[in-house]
Amino acid sequence: MMLATPLVAFAACPAGQQAIGTNPDGTEQCGPASSGVRSGGCDPATELCNPLPASDIPSLLGNVLRALFAVLGSVALLMFIYGGFVWLTSGGEAEKIQKGKDTMVWAVLGIAIIFASFAIVTFVIDTLTKRV
Repeated sequence: MMLATPLVAFAACPAGQQAIGTNPDGTEQCGPASSGVRSGGCDPATELCNPLPASDIPSLLGNVLRALFAVLGSVALLMFIYGGFVWLTSGGEAEKIQKGKDTMVWAVLGIAIIFASFAIVTFVIDTLTKRV
């Protein structure tokens, strides 16, 4: 059995337009050409553009700290789960029960400290960037 594959001639887009996709028949779909200027008004061909999502230092610092708090919160939650696992698999041994309880208590305290720190940092960053 012979397989036949249709050959489609690809037409180039006219001047002032660029390819934005492909039509179902395999031809290029043309649309207006972008000027290359980013949404922030920066033309990468002529200027050095800021690649960061934050435009000032306090906002950038706030984004980094929020990401750090998210990681720390996840670690504290995992420690809480670990403490529960140790307690459940202790088999009645007093040392393991106490170790599991202590791990869970310290994880809860860690989560409380992380939430309080997040609230303070959010308040300070919002005050510095005047977003209150």
